[in-house]
This record gives sequence, structure tokens and C-alpha cells, in this order.
Amino acid sequence: MTRKNYQAFRLPASWVVMSLFMLTITYSSCYYDVEEELYDPKCDSLDVTYMGTVRGIVFSYCQNCHNTGVESGGVILDTYEGIRAVVDDGRLLSAVKRDGVASPMPPPPSTRISDCAIEQIEVWIRRGAPKN
Repeated sequence: MTRKNYQAFRLPASWVVMSLFMLTITYSSCYYDVEEELYDPKCDSLDVTYMGTVRGIVFSYCQNCHNTGVESGGVILDTYEGIRAVVDDGRLLSAVKRDGVASPMPPPPSTRISDCAIEQIEVWIRRGAPKN
């Protein structure tokens, strides 16, 4: 039986350098650092108040269509009393959760209210929807 001698396969140094460079470029281009999208941020549902939380959510998502000047659907949400009226009849939570009982708000194709904001509204309502 004859034995063959194998020579080690050697790459030119320029190929090695170029390969390492390409590998580095490839992996560094996959870096993604938008923390809010990478990690599920904690939703602060402990310190929920009307003035500090709920009013801002309603202002951001609802005030364009539901204010004293517009009154879309007969719903006015620019005062605590207006918001409290739709809380008491169950329409606010149903609308933002889009559960099919009330008209979904904001209406599609508008951006849905975030899960965190819905949770904060829910906590506020469970606490009796106080004007705090």
C-alpha cells in the first residue's frame, strides 16, 4: 500500500485578509440597535392618572375627531366629563381594544393604540376612572 503525501493547502495572505474583511462587513451590517423595537419595554401601569397618562393618550389618538368643534359620532373627548361618559357606557375601552362591540378607534387604517396605552386606560378604568 502506498502512502500519498498531502501538502497543506495554503491561501495567499491577501485572500485571508479579504475574507476576514468581508466577514466583518457582513456581520457588522446585521447590527440592529433600536432598543424599543428589540426589547419589549416595560409598560408603566402602576402610576396611571387621568392628567398624567389617560388625557395624553386621548389627546394623541382621539382629539382630532372627537372635540367640541368636531364631535365625530356625537362623542366629545376634550374634557374629563366627555371621556367619563364613554367610559361609563363601555364604549371607550371597547373602541380602543377593537373588540367588535363598539366602533374601532382610531378607525382603520389609522394606527392602532399601543398595547401599553390600552393597558394604562384599562387600569385607570378599573380604579374607577378618577379625575386625578
